Amino acid sequence: YGIGKAVTAAGMDMVSSVPMPSWQNALLSVVIAVVVTVVAAWFPSRRASRVPPIAAMTGEVTSGEGGLGRRTLVGTIMLVVGIAGIWSGVTLKVSKNMWLLGGGAFLVLIAVTLMSPVIGRPLIWVMGRAYRLLFGETGKLAELNAIRLPRRTAATASALMIGITLVSTLSILGASASTSTEHSVRDSLRGDFVISSLNYGPLPASLFDEVKSTQGVASVHRARTAATTINGARARVIGYPTSDFNKIQAQSMVTGTMGDALGEVIVSQAYADEQKLQVGSTLESVDAATMAPLKLTVTGIFTTPKGGGFGSINANLATVAALGNRDRDSQLSVDAAPGASHQSVQDALDSATSDNPLIVVQNQQEYAKAQSAQIDQMLTTVYALLGLAVVIAVLGIVNTLALSVVERTREIGLLRAVGMKRGQLRLMITLESVIIAVLGAVLGLVMGLGFGVALQHVLVDQGLSILSIPWGRLGIFLAVSVVVGVLAAVVPARRATKLNMLDAISSE
Repeated sequence: YGIGKAVTAAGMDMVSSVPMPSWQNALLSVVIAVVVTVVAAWFPSRRASRVPPIAAMTGEVTSGEGGLGRRTLVGTIMLVVGIAGIWSGVTLKVSKNMWLLGGGAFLVLIAVTLMSPVIGRPLIWVMGRAYRLLFGETGKLAELNAIRLPRRTAATASALMIGITLVSTLSILGASASTSTEHSVRDSLRGDFVISSLNYGPLPASLFDEVKSTQGVASVHRARTAATTINGARARVIGYPTSDFNKIQAQSMVTGTMGDALGEVIVSQAYADEQKLQVGSTLESVDAATMAPLKLTVTGIFTTPKGGGFGSINANLATVAALGNRDRDSQLSVDAAPGASHQSVQDALDSATSDNPLIVVQNQQEYAKAQSAQIDQMLTTVYALLGLAVVIAVLGIVNTLALSVVERTREIGLLRAVGMKRGQLRLMITLESVIIAVLGAVLGLVMGLGFGVALQHVLVDQGLSILSIPWGRLGIFLAVSVVVGVLAAVVPARRATKLNMLDAISSE
């Protein structure tokens, strides 16, 4: 509910009422939680059962210790196989390339999680050198505490790592989709202005003639949309006069022509390849007036610029009328007269449509930005999910540091006895927390960057023609991780500073 409210406040209405989960969902959540917890506890419980009783009673064994050889070997094998899967998904032109890419990415994610105690050591070393320069012995102790139990440090960082991986991947995909959409609209849009409705509803029937008679307008081209079924599947057919082919959106006819007869349609090359269609092929639809079957004949196959598109199925106005849209224009494309001031023409069009606040007039640049803005708005949901991942990561780091403080009670007492001040102790724990958070963020950003670039290359034919990496947003994610580390250390640091020195030294 909170995430929904935050997203709504950012401009994307997601929550109109308080969500109430069904009892089935609540029960399923409890079952999943119990199963996941039991499975997660199985591995450490097996490790604990193998601890010799004498070693356990003397306190020689600390949680999180143990060799890293086996998990490093398994992680390396998974990493190699995962990278091979990603490479195959990107380079091979096969129908299952998305499965190869997805499977490879999953293996890489698991492999990095297993190997993070080893992979993270160089980063911890670099941060340790910086800590020693900036904070002296306090920084050195923070580094040593972080690498003392590398498995625990890496496991704690994994929650933030997974969240950052997913969000950075989606951020790259969103930025690439937004940039690709903006460029493709600019490249494929034929008219100087586009008139449409804010609520995607039909335009007034009289608007076409009003716009056509507006001063500075050379020509107006109408487009209509009909929702129907094609061969039993839901489909959308875009209709316009035959003479307006390649005048609303950039189009090239590969074979055949666009006809005026009832039931004649043209299809995009991609749709023709997918459905194995050619000129003369027929499609089954429904006449909206009589509900009788309506046979559609393919008379042409067209292409559009990469990333652009005007629907998979186009038809003349007579065919669209039979499919249920007789006179409702969904969009008007306007060409300014040669020599006319575009700003003057847009002002005149705004005046002609001023009676209806739902109608918007946009030039090419405004229309392109409006299309890409829809994608940017969807990213708001992604950032809201990042907030949830951050909360989970904070709780994990808090728990780990709290356990670490308990295990190091005597050590903390000795440090206080030899002169460490409360502020230095608080700083040491905070720096240790920042190491954990930054480790998770850096590993997540590296994987997210790789996954995002790979997915963009695979989805080039689906419209993501331009790779755009939002470096600023990725930098913000890294900065947020530092803040996460600082906040997560507050409670454990306060607990450590409140320990009585003599009681801490005498503790077992």
